[in-house]
Amino acid sequence: MTPKCQLFLALIAVILACNSPKTLTGEVNYLGSPENGTIEVNAAGYGRTKKEAISNSERNAFYNLLFKGIPGSQYALPMVTDAENVKKQHPKYFTQLLDEDGYKRFMMRSDLQTGFAPIQRGSENAVNRIKIDVTGLRRDLESNQIIRKFGY
Repeated sequence: MTPKCQLFLALIAVILACNSPKTLTGEVNYLGSPENGTIEVNAAGYGRTKKEAISNSERNAFYNLLFKGIPGSQYALPMVTDAENVKKQHPKYFTQLLDEDGYKRFMMRSDLQTGFAPIQRGSENAVNRIKIDVTGLRRDLESNQIIRKFGY
């Protein structure tokens, strides 16, 4: 094998190794607010395995609630404004919350709504119905000084 071919294969291996399985999208749909301080959404998730797709759909729901808002709900505006600046100021908090499954403390329910299928032409692997304790999440954000308390 020539050195150029070896370099090319090594480059491909590095690119594939860096490919993050945590794909976040805007595919979150508001379903309702069954109790005060909660929200239910359907969120799409992608992944190579069923577990990965479910985890990505859950993470996707929290990411959208925090940084984008959920259209059609009382949480249409993001909970965290100036997201890029706040993420730079509190990287450890958001790493723990979104990358290390800290969000599960605020997830009241997660039910798979579709059958899992391997990724085919970019279609989602799984859609999850997720119920989130928004009041608890807001309190946690306030206590960690990510957002200010309402009215201050």
